[in-house]
Amino acid sequence: MEKDWEARFADQHAGRPTISKSIRTKPAKIAAAYWLAVLLTFFAMQRAGFDMIGDGAILIAAMTAPWSLLAIGLTTSLSSPASRSLLHPFISTIGTFVVFPVICGGLNFILIFTVGSAIQRRPRRSK
Repeated sequence: MEKDWEARFADQHAGRPTISKSIRTKPAKIAAAYWLAVLLTFFAMQRAGFDMIGDGAILIAAMTAPWSLLAIGLTTSLSSPASRSLLHPFISTIGTFVVFPVICGGLNFILIFTVGSAIQRRPRRSK
């Protein structure tokens, strides 16, 4: 009786992917390539002399949509003096880097990985 109980839990853990297995999957590689492209684009544009607070941030914001659109909408809707003082440190090149490539790009990494993994695990139908 005890062996059946242990076997039941062993079977449940056998089907779960480990972190090391998940990192080697195709969705993880695609998501990592996307995030690396966003980071490299940011640094290339900054090195080329683009204004990363103004016009230069537009391409990075487009690359990190939909989360960047949410971040832009949230910051433009906050109009109180207290919220402006809270957001003031993010109005810089470093702030743009943290918000768009790091946070929004990271959220897109998670989204790409999750959707890609779900598609990969989907059972194939034969026609």
